[in-house]
Amino acid sequence: MAQWLIWSVGIVYLIVAIDLFNKGNVGLGLAFIGYFVGNVGLGLAAK
Repeated sequence: MAQWLIWSVGIVYLIVAIDLFNKGNVGLGLAFIGYFVGNVGLGLAAK
């Protein structure tokens, strides 16, 4: 998978997580933070 695509999806996950936290949905916000962190790892590994 292209590195730029992995990072783009990771940024989308981060934006969704922030939006969920702002709406008061902490559990789902934490889940999307986990997805974001996972994509950071994938992005670093996709060099």
